[in-house]
Amino acid sequence: MYFNLHVSYVLILDGDAVFINMNIPTTVIKEYLHQKFNKFKLSGDEFITDSVLVDDAKGHLSINVRTGLWQDFKSSEYGNFASFVAMVESISYGAAIKMIRRKMFDSPEMLFSEVKLQRAKQEPIGGWRSLKQEEKNFEVITKTFQNDENPIKRIAYRFLQSRSLLECGLMLATSGKYVNRIIIPYKERGDLIYFQARLLFNTGMKYLNPTAKEYGVRSSEILYPFDTSKDYVLITEGPIDALTLQRCGFNATALQGSNLSRTQLDALGDRTLIFSFDNDEAGRNGLNKAERAVQLKNKSGIYYAFPDSEFKDWNEVLSRQGVAALETMMKVNTKPLNFESKIIERLA
Repeated sequence: MYFNLHVSYVLILDGDAVFINMNIPTTVIKEYLHQKFNKFKLSGDEFITDSVLVDDAKGHLSINVRTGLWQDFKSSEYGNFASFVAMVESISYGAAIKMIRRKMFDSPEMLFSEVKLQRAKQEPIGGWRSLKQEEKNFEVITKTFQNDENPIKRIAYRFLQSRSLLECGLMLATSGKYVNRIIIPYKERGDLIYFQARLLFNTGMKYLNPTAKEYGVRSSEILYPFDTSKDYVLITEGPIDALTLQRCGFNATALQGSNLSRTQLDALGDRTLIFSFDNDEAGRNGLNKAERAVQLKNKSGIYYAFPDSEFKDWNEVLSRQGVAALETMMKVNTKPLNFESKIIERLA
């Protein structure tokens, strides 16, 4: 069942906000969908394709080409055409409206004389001091997101709920460069020192790490904040897994990838290191590189722990089987990282 949602333009006329509803021509909707999706089928007015919200190969997403209203039957989400364009393009809702308007009119700047489109104010990016400015584009995900009118907020809530991370203070970028991404903040003494931005949808680059050019800090120089008073630390690829392990009582950090830099290795100090990478080829290649790096430092007390083969990462273990199962798996799967133990493992 579709909800009667409309695309509205917010205009400023003589200082007052004015809402103008506009119908989107079927030709515009059809043209956009055909440009973006190769795999689809048509059933009357319904354009049916795979979900852009969750893994799907059975056509659970339906967009009505007459109204632009869409519904995702696998995630139970729905919305209007502007919200759909915002998801596919990874842009804000307002930017999606402007994009649709450009497709509707050859000269959009002449559409309204004496009228100005209201634009979201965005802070300029430039230099490490802009971290606080960028944070203004982020909103902490709370229970109010669960039933918000904005489908992207609902999806962000479900994303955290499905990963057992609702109480971790994660955020949603509602504007700016990282719009429509989950923001995992790196904070020390309450101040934002770094963040990772994870895409909510299956339509773009999954992760965006802030760059040195933007903020004056490289991802290879950063570790996800951990308890420095502990004499051991679990090392994951991404901050979601580090958060997962911290929630289960382990001291954990993340590298923002599977490559351990010299700067990060130095920051880890003399602690016992337990590499807990993803259970895939990239994770195992990363482990081999990490082993060579620690050997050059003559570090001892090095271990590794992969999830069982049916799990991709530690968050999947927590989401599917809970805290107790993760604790047990971690203890059973932790092994010394040395050449002899790896030969024994291969023979086994």
